[in-house]
Parts: sequence; structure tokens; C-alpha cells
Amino acid sequence: MARRETHIEQLTKPSSEVRVFVPSQRPPTPLLVALDDGSAEQGETWRIRTESFTIGRKEGDAVIHHDPSMSSRHATLVMSRTAKGCRWVLEDSKSRNGTFIRMRRVPLRHLAVFLIATTRFQFRCADERQAVNDPDLEMTLVAERSRPPVTAELCCLHADGSKTSVPLDGELNWLGTDPKMCRVVIQDDFANPRHALLKKEANGGWWLEDADSVNGIWLQVNRAKLSGDSEFRLGEQRFRFLLGPKSQRESS
Repeated sequence: MARRETHIEQLTKPSSEVRVFVPSQRPPTPLLVALDDGSAEQGETWRIRTESFTIGRKEGDAVIHHDPSMSSRHATLVMSRTAKGCRWVLEDSKSRNGTFIRMRRVPLRHLAVFLIATTRFQFRCADERQAVNDPDLEMTLVAERSRPPVTAELCCLHADGSKTSVPLDGELNWLGTDPKMCRVVIQDDFANPRHALLKKEANGGWWLEDADSVNGIWLQVNRAKLSGDSEFRLGEQRFRFLLGPKSQRESS
């Protein structure tokens, strides 16, 4: 008797055309990574399954005991639902040393504070008529008693409380370790020779731009909306916030 063979027709699509399952009835689960020292990707990871997630040295959902520059309850990640899905915001909890978010390009306002590598600066400018207001970004503006300068200047805030001011001359002011290329010279082992640019636009507004540096520029904020792949710094600890499939983050 002849053997009968059964042919099963493959009804499924090739694996290359099929999307990996993603839940649609609940918000996506973000990942929070406390980056290992010297790493831009690897570190301790938390999956955030609540609408609020607190980070601190003594209290919170993620506790970083060994960082003395981090406050006991330093900052909180907060989710809110919108018509388009959900949004995540990083909020400072009145911390002692501030919350900093890594930026590629950002408009500056009078008294805004930012980090270049490990060096802290404050931007000062009397003319704010052209300042850009971003509803998704609330900068920390550190008040002071002295009058604002007639022209824009950059103050280096030293650890002992003293300041060194440099007037911003012209439209392009480079920051970095190389005195031949930079208007503002930084003595910092983690800064690039030409690290960032302070640029005055035609309308009078000032912008800070990263120059593809290794360690980036970090703006001090009270509150900031987080993208699908964001980095922020609390004390000396750097964090990475990841939301959504990797393919979506890479295309955003």
C-alpha cells in the first residue's frame, strides 16, 4: 500500500513581517537604568509598573544609598494619561543639589543652571524678551540678589560658593578645555576640547548646544517631559529612562 504524505500549508506570515506582541489596553512599561560607573548603557534596571516612581538616597522605589550628593527623596517619575496615550515627567523633589536632564539643544533663560561634565554654570542675561517658553520644560532658576548684567555672561559656580564670570562676546561662544578654540575654558577631565556652544540667535535668544561631546550637557530642571530614551542625573548617579520597543525609540 502506497504511503500517503500530508502537506500542511503554512498560513502564517514570514517571521520577518510579524510584529512582536505589544499590549494595547495598558500603558507601556518603562525601564529605568541606574548606569554603571563609566557605562552609557549597562546598569541596575527597574521596570516601572506604577504611575509614580520615586528615587532617593534613603526613601523611594529606587534607593541609591552610597551617593552623599543625592537627597533622601530626590526626584519622582510621574505618568499621566493623555488622548494620545501617556506621558512621563521627571519632577525634582526640592532636592539639595538639583535634578539635571541631558539635552542636545536647549534655549536658556536668565539664571538657568547647567552642567558641562562635572562643572556647574549659571547663565545670566538681563534681556529676556526673546526667551523661549517650553511647556514641557521648567528650568530651575536660581535667584540671586545682584542685578543682572547689561550683557550676557556665564558664571562658573565653584564648590566653595565662589563664582567666576565670563562675558559672552558675540554670537558664538565655545566652551571646552582647549583655550585656542574656546571662549570659556573648562578645567575638567571629563570635558571635550570643544564641548558645547552658546549661541545668540538673530531674535536675541540664547541657545546651548552640545558639540557631540562624550559626557554631554545637563540642564537643571524642576520638571521635564521625558522622551522614549532620556538621560538624567541625580547627585553623581546617571540614569537612563527607556519607554516603548527599541525600534520605536531608535526611530524617534
